[in-house]
Amino acid sequence: MSLLQNCGMSAAAFNRYSFARALRAGDSSRFGVDLKEDRDAEIARAIECARDLTGLTDYVDVTVAGKSCVSYSEYPITLVLRSLANNIKYRTHVKMPSRQDIVKGVIQSFKDATPMAAHRRDIKSFYESIPLDIIKDRLIGTATLSPSATKALESFLDIHCHGQTHGVPRGLSISAVLAEVAMQEFDKQVKLHPSVYRYFRFSDDMLIFSYETDFDLDKFLNEILPSGLSLNKRKNEKIIFRNRKKDKSYQSIEYLGYDFHVSEKIERDTPNPRQISVCIADSKIKKMKSRIILSLKDFRKNPDPALLVDRIKFLTSNYSVRRTGINVIGPKRSVRSGIFFNYNLCKSADIPEVPDYKKSLKHLDGFLNSIIFSPNSEFFAATSTKLSHLHKQMIKECSFLKGFEVPMMAKFKPQRIGAIKSAWAYARY
Repeated sequence: MSLLQNCGMSAAAFNRYSFARALRAGDSSRFGVDLKEDRDAEIARAIECARDLTGLTDYVDVTVAGKSCVSYSEYPITLVLRSLANNIKYRTHVKMPSRQDIVKGVIQSFKDATPMAAHRRDIKSFYESIPLDIIKDRLIGTATLSPSATKALESFLDIHCHGQTHGVPRGLSISAVLAEVAMQEFDKQVKLHPSVYRYFRFSDDMLIFSYETDFDLDKFLNEILPSGLSLNKRKNEKIIFRNRKKDKSYQSIEYLGYDFHVSEKIERDTPNPRQISVCIADSKIKKMKSRIILSLKDFRKNPDPALLVDRIKFLTSNYSVRRTGINVIGPKRSVRSGIFFNYNLCKSADIPEVPDYKKSLKHLDGFLNSIIFSPNSEFFAATSTKLSHLHKQMIKECSFLKGFEVPMMAKFKPQRIGAIKSAWAYARY
């Protein structure tokens, strides 16, 4: 009998196996626990918490990037909510969207020689507008979930959504799963429309390819959106490809942190008839610049040369966080992130007319060196006097381009990553 069968994952939301799968990289430092030594004890506490559920009331409201979110500081109830979310996914066959898979699909769609239009649409106030009746009808009004999972979900909704008809709290993994449950029928209807060529959605962000360039997409979407949800009129983009064989121009659209630059020219006798360049989105480049500036502002106020060096290394390179104490169950022993791993689908086109992703990385390198070492920089007084020659040399060795292309790796302990991110943790971009 397999471990999956032995632990009864499909039948129970809360058991040793389900809680083991809910452990995450970085939990030890975030929640002040020692999963390497006390893993079994923490799982036992979570099992007990699932029976009681009073821990659901022990949360705080926080603001992240200008959005109101909910946060739990106690580890057992966090594991309960993660396990409940995993069980709902299993029971409803909800597949959480993968940014990596979606971007790969978008790239392949743009390469096609089919005349088409690409529409980017956004759902306004997504989490705040999710209709609760769909969630309750699908999960509570049926035998979809086990009695213990149903009880936990009812308690969660009663605490966070009491008296509401719409809205689930931001900041929790279970809210993302509930939102996907509410959007399942919508997704099916979009894909079935005869004018839709390809459809991608990541949370509230949609990219839809249509055969008809004059397709009234907004009318169709507004007709099938679940009650309470509406399109954000300020985030509305459309590009049209008419397959001009001699056209050397290109069109661009931003989606999921990337800028897609797509050639108008078609070469039908090649494996990829349409050339495409994928670059880090301009909005993300601006965010990286902002983090450099915020790091320097913090350094000017609290001069810590080693911390500044680590912040620059963190931004320009890549790092791995080991999944301490959770390698019994789970496919990965570590989680990798950074300039390459966050944007590893960047690629250049084979024609010079389309922008090259390396240009923005070189631009970031120039910005970094200028703002730290140029006498005209507002931070020069601090960096020239409070950084030693060694620290300056270490910063000069940092490079966004090199960090992407090598890709360069840096080692940071989870606690150090928290200190690094503190310079920009509450910034609004």
